[in-house]
Amino acid sequence: MNDTNFSEIINYLQRDSHRYFLSVWIISLIIVIVVAVIFYSNNSTSLKQGTSIFNQSNNISQNFNKNYFLYLGIICFLIFVGAYIYLIFNKAEFAYYDNDQFTFFSLLGKFYKMPISPGQGRFWPLGLQEYNIISIFSKTPLAYHSFSIFQLLVTILLCLSILPQIKLSHKIILATLILTIPSFVVSFFGLIYPERNIIFWLAIFIFCLDKQEKHKSLIYLCGIFIATQFLLYYKEPIFLLILGFAGSRLIITAFNDKLWHKVQERIFGFVKNNWLDLGLIILSLAFIYLYISNTYGQVGTSYASTHARDSRLSIFIDYLKANPILLIFLLVFIDRIRGLILGKYRLNLIWDTLAIGNLLYFLAYIKLNIFTNYYTAPVDFIATLYLANISGKVFINKHRYKALGIVVLVIIIFIHNIHYSSFFILARKKMIDGKVQTTHFIERYISNNNSNNVDLFFPENSGYRMMQFSAFINYKNFPVLIQDKKPFIDGSLVMKANKSFPDNLCVPYRPFKCFYSAQPEPSNLIIIFLPEKPFTGKQPLTRRELIKKFEKNSVQLFHYQPEFSGIESILYFFCKNRIDELWLNAYVFSDFNTGKTR
Repeated sequence: MNDTNFSEIINYLQRDSHRYFLSVWIISLIIVIVVAVIFYSNNSTSLKQGTSIFNQSNNISQNFNKNYFLYLGIICFLIFVGAYIYLIFNKAEFAYYDNDQFTFFSLLGKFYKMPISPGQGRFWPLGLQEYNIISIFSKTPLAYHSFSIFQLLVTILLCLSILPQIKLSHKIILATLILTIPSFVVSFFGLIYPERNIIFWLAIFIFCLDKQEKHKSLIYLCGIFIATQFLLYYKEPIFLLILGFAGSRLIITAFNDKLWHKVQERIFGFVKNNWLDLGLIILSLAFIYLYISNTYGQVGTSYASTHARDSRLSIFIDYLKANPILLIFLLVFIDRIRGLILGKYRLNLIWDTLAIGNLLYFLAYIKLNIFTNYYTAPVDFIATLYLANISGKVFINKHRYKALGIVVLVIIIFIHNIHYSSFFILARKKMIDGKVQTTHFIERYISNNNSNNVDLFFPENSGYRMMQFSAFINYKNFPVLIQDKKPFIDGSLVMKANKSFPDNLCVPYRPFKCFYSAQPEPSNLIIIFLPEKPFTGKQPLTRRELIKKFEKNSVQLFHYQPEFSGIESILYFFCKNRIDELWLNAYVFSDFNTGKTR
């Protein structure tokens, strides 16, 4: 660690908001763990870790001896995971949406501060903080994505160890299904999504919870508290999941124990026996306290109101269309509640209460009226495990027709997952590749331009996209104009568009400069990045008309069109109906002249 890194760490820790949060975060965690230790101190076996975390009720070696198809299934799964990891690493760069949070901070040696935004009502202080640590040792895409790979592998292993009543072959199918869920793919292929961290800690939480219920070990109890403390501070609505889970368990336990009889005599024993749930509630209340203390009276235009849609019903339908497993989860859960009321089913104090918390977490986004497909990644993850737990009993009891129905549903969901996940992976990779190849062209152009300023004109008129591209090429050491620096130096790249920019900033929250220009000058480079989706109709020109306009009145210097080879060609096969010839093309034109036809 050099002096610069050490100084950055000191400055990071000296921020008042950081110190206050970390103090409460650490103290609240220590309190619930210390109380747990006190309660467990009289139990000499409480520190015993119990059986191996990968101990399965089915004997794996016997499965190997009796079922050679299991060998083939494991080999195929390992190949699938290897391909998955390859795709994450392949052509990785910091050129995707919102990657300015890296290219303008940790990649330049500046720690990204905790994302606490009182004005927007946002409080998720652990978001993106892992990259501050990673950047101390390496600032490459490989290093940043390696942490995601570590989380992915741990999550897979924990998923395989959860639900011991399910056969290993079924667990492999379950893990494959989870890995292909579109929201899961988005979370693990991208770097900016806190849902990846939530899934990782949820896997640890559920694993420790399962082991704690069986072995009553202090180690697993502490693991639950630690996982919860991380979970709460990656996305605000998570506290509803935790409170829904712990609160419903407490209510059910209090009802079963008839706590209202002789409350004073029973209260200590109740607290001791249910410290797991009480501790989770205390940690959730600590989060609520921190959230209110950081945002109360300071919220202007909230993040939710900025991204809200017109109808909550349409939001609900969109989430179900994007995540069909969510629809199945809701239907099964409703049937489960009905069965519990009628005495048809026995309550599962882990999975049924997790389902309650999961439902509350999902309903929070409906209440907030915001839709983004990856927001429900934790919901999809829990829902898949919950449904696997329910369906596992069907296979154990050998209900032939129900088992056949489950197999058909799994196949349908898998096909749906592959279609949408393949499209996202290709869209991410080709968007990044298009920007990288365009950057290489601009680099060659600048080297032949005798150190003169180069104006880049963006017909798209999006200050956000111009800022994103500025942040990326600034990270690549291009001379981009930045606020409070010398206005023009030889060889500067000047961003322009037919749009007014307050204070000549592309966006208010980044210092990259953008300037108004009614139309491109003949000497300008005209940069066009076509999106992964067709224009919405709000634009004056279609994609085709936009390109034809500049082909007619300009000279085309560069054209990037996505190509698919190797494993990408397989992904393309699954989603080619969504990809046309203009999909994610990138162009560079010059010598613009409206009076000429070229």
